[in-house]
Amino acid sequence: MMTNSDMGQINTKEIFHWDGKIFRTFDDIFRHCVKLMKNKRTEKKAVKLFNDYTKYLVEVNNISEERALNCASRNFGYYAGYFDRETEDYVNRVLGVYHPFFGGRNSHDVDPEEALLAGMKHFTNMHNENENTSSV
Repeated sequence: MMTNSDMGQINTKEIFHWDGKIFRTFDDIFRHCVKLMKNKRTEKKAVKLFNDYTKYLVEVNNISEERALNCASRNFGYYAGYFDRETEDYVNRVLGVYHPFFGGRNSHDVDPEEALLAGMKHFTNMHNENENTSSV
């Protein structure tokens, strides 16, 4: 089982090459993927980009496919929450990934107090996991 503390140790800083393009940041990858998924003709390419990014995480970090998929899914789902509702809906529908704090709900449907409490709970759990694993 993956812990939240595992997620912070995954290297996503390497340059990612895909389909003749160079992506230097996660933001570059995310925005290109969204651009592809918003066009019905290139929607499948968006899924391929997501899958290839997941494979890249496996190779760069020498981790399992399950762990890489979890990381990519959480990153895409979380990051989509910073964009408009339409973008987040595309990411949810096309990639099947969601904001890790809100499950299958669009983050735009979560009121600010609920979002704050979910974030506090997440980081409290992460802190507790770090304390439990550091004393082993």
